[in-house]
Amino acid sequence: MKMKSMAQASILSVVLTSVLTGCATFGNSQRLHDIWGLETMNGKELELSSERQRPRMEINLQEMKVSGFDGCNNYLGPIEDVGFGDIAFGQIAVTRRFCTDMATPDQFDSNLGEVQSYSLQELKLYFYDDEGNELFSFQKTD
Repeated sequence: MKMKSMAQASILSVVLTSVLTGCATFGNSQRLHDIWGLETMNGKELELSSERQRPRMEINLQEMKVSGFDGCNNYLGPIEDVGFGDIAFGQIAVTRRFCTDMATPDQFDSNLGEVQSYSLQELKLYFYDDEGNELFSFQKTD
């Protein structure tokens, strides 16, 4: 009888661990669901001219979509997967408006395709490539 109780306790422990880990993952990724303003790209502070708007990103986990503004054009795409520290965007569609300085929008769009993981630190969101290099840092805007 004691063996049966130990087996049940062991199974209960595994189930609880799985449930609690799942809740922690869900809770952390839910913090992504927000609007974010770009602060750095490839480790460099973003420098904007007075007429240029700050690139931004809206992450909508209910619809599993990402959208925003790259500094010149609007973009939209699916979030294919999100978990504790990992995120995968699908094919991103970008409008094709011409702006005089396309360096920031082009780099933003290129980096967006490289995102593999993220971290959250207070009101900041960081995205990384598959080698752990920081691609973006964003500040929560709302």
